[in-house]
Amino acid sequence: MLNSRVRLSCRSEFNDPFDTSFGLEEPDPRIISSFLQGISTRQGNFSALPDEYIQGAASNPSAFKTKAHASISESLDRFGIFSMTESIAQPLMWAHYGCSHRGIALVFRHALSENSLGGFPIRYQDEYPRSTLAPEGIEIIHVFVKGRAWEYEKEWRLVYGNRAREWLDIPPASLVGVVFGIHTEQSTYDCVFELSKQRRELNLPPICLFHAFAGESYDLSFAQFVGNNQWKPADLP
Repeated sequence: MLNSRVRLSCRSEFNDPFDTSFGLEEPDPRIISSFLQGISTRQGNFSALPDEYIQGAASNPSAFKTKAHASISESLDRFGIFSMTESIAQPLMWAHYGCSHRGIALVFRHALSENSLGGFPIRYQDEYPRSTLAPEGIEIIHVFVKGRAWEYEKEWRLVYGNRAREWLDIPPASLVGVVFGIHTEQSTYDCVFELSKQRRELNLPPICLFHAFAGESYDLSFAQFVGNNQWKPADLP
């Protein structure tokens, strides 16, 4: 709220052990050769992979598959990932990620502008993701694929190579609001209101404060803080 940055996580910290996992088809020996030659070409160093190494790898597709899968997995471990959701009104999200409604949610601007926080949507599917080696390389799409059981999350992600557990600077105006959960404790209110005050003192763009409520249905309702301990009904997606 004050430093305009978010922490990039990594897949080893996720609660879903299948997240960003994948299968790899056993490659044809000819594909292995063209795949490794393609790596050398893209690296601009033709001596990086000797012919003897390429021939040896092509002679044992099963072993090469195992080694390639491990190498790709290591690369995925280094990806920095920041996850968001389309909807603030999903009760399961508050139960799973909002500390059972005692936590808060941050609202970011999502639009094609310099003050927005971008990202790509997750594709939910029943089929376990599998990759195939090709001369041009391999597509690393596994960070944007999850099982159908997680579809309720409506997740979007920011993904950065080799930035796991690092901080990402974001446009100050991309943060537009904070939503308190139903069971937010007073200490959390005090902290967020104080940070909001400091934000104004630093001449950072203002943010709106909201609160979630449980009515006589299974849907969440929201109210916006308007000052003097007053809240008015608000529509949030």
